Amino acid sequence: MELKALIISVLLVVIRVGVQASQTNSFFGGRSSVLITNDLPAPSKLIVHCKSGDDDLGIQNLPTGGQKYWTFRPNIFGTTLFYCYFNWDNMVMSVEVFNDKHDGGECTGHCLRSVRKDGIYFLNAKDGLWERKKSWTPQNSKNIVNYQ
Repeated sequence: MELKALIISVLLVVIRVGVQASQTNSFFGGRSSVLITNDLPAPSKLIVHCKSGDDDLGIQNLPTGGQKYWTFRPNIFGTTLFYCYFNWDNMVMSVEVFNDKHDGGECTGHCLRSVRKDGIYFLNAKDGLWERKKSWTPQNSKNIVNYQ
């Protein structure tokens, strides 16, 4: 009976990984990418700091129309997560720009993000629509980020 339970458990893991791989194109070497575009009104300087648990992508100043782009290989466990801190005109925002648990199926390997005056938008590749995911928060002494 124990062997049967072990076989069933292994099969369930294989099915889970296979489903994830078909959704994210990440199984055994597939790469994903994130493209963040500064779609704020000109002239606007957007400060962006993106990282994951393993990688710090550094701080970047994006002019209006500027972009931040990177590629990565999601892990097979479906736990890859990238988040970014944004600062613009005394407003701040912290956003998960890629979370394999829910973005893997929505952005099909190429995740497009647009930072706008009212927040950040994600393109849903399934329906081709931009969805606002988070709004700006006024910067104060509790949420200030020092980029020096």
